[in-house]
Amino acid sequence: MYHTYILKSKKDSQYYVGYTNNLDVRLKLHNTNKVQATKNRGPWEVFHTEQFQTEREAIRRERQIKSWKSRRAIERLKFKQNRGSSTFGRDNIEITAHAEKNKPK
Repeated sequence: MYHTYILKSKKDSQYYVGYTNNLDVRLKLHNTNKVQATKNRGPWEVFHTEQFQTEREAIRRERQIKSWKSRRAIERLKFKQNRGSSTFGRDNIEITAHAEKNKPK
């Protein structure tokens, strides 16, 4: 099982988008400054996650979210999740995001 996830920094409220096959381990890596893209910007909390059967699906969703350009789109994504909606429009968000390079073995 793979996850596309959005983290939110408790320090500066910035967002980070990524994907992983082990969300707990990946969150620990972010919070211990082992991920260059999020180093010294935490602590991080999980803001939103989506599960996928394949890595390819998770990567595709990660790239879709990264292609957006405004903060409001991420916040609407969370709002829709809380309301039980499974449809997500293509909006814009401003985020810092990098693909996961070193997956846990």
